[in-house]
Amino acid sequence: MLLSLTLMACATLALPLTPQEAETRCAHVTADGATARAFFDLKSPAVAELPAGAPVRVVEVREPWARVQVPGGLDVWVHGDYVQWTGSDGKLTRANVNARPLPSTEPPSTPLGRFVAGDAVIRVGHDKDWFCVRAPERIGAWIPLERLQLLDAEPAGWNEEWKRAVTARAPVREEPPAPQPVPAVEPESGDPAAGGNEAGAPTAQPAAAEAAAARPRAFPPAQVAKDPTRWLSLAHQDLAAMRAALAVGFEGWNGARAEELETTFATVLWHGSTPTDLESSRHGLASLDALRRSYGAWLAAGERSARDSGDGVAAQIWSTRLDVLARSWGSDGEGGGLLTGWVEARPGVHQNLPYAIARNGQSAVVHDFDDRWHFADFAGREVVVRGIWRDDPELPGGRLLAVSEVRLLPARP
Repeated sequence: MLLSLTLMACATLALPLTPQEAETRCAHVTADGATARAFFDLKSPAVAELPAGAPVRVVEVREPWARVQVPGGLDVWVHGDYVQWTGSDGKLTRANVNARPLPSTEPPSTPLGRFVAGDAVIRVGHDKDWFCVRAPERIGAWIPLERLQLLDAEPAGWNEEWKRAVTARAPVREEPPAPQPVPAVEPESGDPAAGGNEAGAPTAQPAAAEAAAARPRAFPPAQVAKDPTRWLSLAHQDLAAMRAALAVGFEGWNGARAEELETTFATVLWHGSTPTDLESSRHGLASLDALRRSYGAWLAAGERSARDSGDGVAAQIWSTRLDVLARSWGSDGEGGGLLTGWVEARPGVHQNLPYAIARNGQSAVVHDFDDRWHFADFAGREVVVRGIWRDDPELPGGRLLAVSEVRLLPARP
């Protein structure tokens, strides 16, 4: 009832849009002002406070919400791996990088949109490896329709009004530019590139593992691609630290670090050329998959125990953690996919989506919607694929990877 009354009140202010309307509509914020949010939900993070009368462009409507573009753009967060800085002016070095409302990839930091390579941004803040930037105006946010007065047509002087609003929202630049991260330690004699043990993993001492676990270090993909041998050494050290932590207890699992390590190994397989680096990355993925399976078995046991005892709340918590773990496989850390494995033909799973990437007991359905790659030519061969994950409840795992790029890996020696 309350929602119906709210929508009726909105109708007295302006004609509502429908999601099918393609053209942008001009609007003003009502007298009460408005909070722009990352998602059409009052619990999602706020990304801007707009004063009464502020001009906005409405680009989408999902009643009772509207997605708007604001003068001068929004302040959003982006990881420093994907920005090249000149003073406080930055440029995105990669396409499809998420613009987030918080300096994190974890909920509730739902992306507002994506940058494209070459996008210009202005640095206005930072939090460790994350940077708050003034984004291009095309990245929008959500405002309740009741906070907007929609206009039937662009009013006279709209462009001048917009320019004045841009000036009023000028960003406060932060200096100096962000330093580029560099490896903290030199490769040790135990790293796989220098001849590790028979399994290809370094033989780290417990003290070295603890030091690696305590060291807050990122693995920037651009630097990994430039010097894979050095970064592989650091990745194997962190993998040893994770293995040591899990030997104490599975609560030591670090999902974000596991995703980062998988991305590091996959990045080397994508860019690498030397047999030693490629084999080191393969061993790293195999070891990480083994740890992930062990952690998943622990979660599944916890879920079964909770259900057997009739504790539905605890069982749901265990189940949610299992779902998060399953979706972390093949993540590039920015909402896309970077997946390594063997191409398998499985026409019995889905007639129109018959191919999957499999690795160490895990698999994901893949498809090329642009019809650039013919997976029949890769069947039974090891590949690295890039793409975007799409939800599909009819498929095993509830999703598929829409592939944009494929690299065929050389056969193992």
